[in-house]
Amino acid sequence: MGKVQRLKEDESDEFAELLHALGVDRRPSRVVGFLALEGNARSSRIQEALGMRQPEVSQATKALRERGWVVAKPEKTPGKGRPVNNYRLDVSLADIAAEVKAKRREVINEELARIDRLVELASTATLTQEDESSVEERTDAKARPDQPQ
Repeated sequence: MGKVQRLKEDESDEFAELLHALGVDRRPSRVVGFLALEGNARSSRIQEALGMRQPEVSQATKALRERGWVVAKPEKTPGKGRPVNNYRLDVSLADIAAEVKAKRREVINEELARIDRLVELASTATLTQEDESSVEERTDAKARPDQPQ
């Protein structure tokens, strides 16, 4: 294993908050922030530190493994119990930030394209003489509520 990137506690909290604000689910964001602080941790330590239940930690770490951000190393426990997983980040924090930035940029570009199309459609709309008189008739009718429409 190579060098492990670490953040200070306030920085790791902010990193997690920013990930969440930029579209990463809340629990996986918190796990990334925690691993950026701790370096690696067993699932039980993540549960304890983040106040999450075991299924929530499992779901969050599964999502992070699927993204390729986290790896799990099974560790045997004494006795016949199941092995426990020790998690660590598998990519740099800079790579995570770059991936999130690229995804957000893609979403923003799609939204800008829809806005441009909206503006384009609005600019092609014209009022004809008939439309203007219809508008006037409707306005007059609203001004005279006693008249049948």
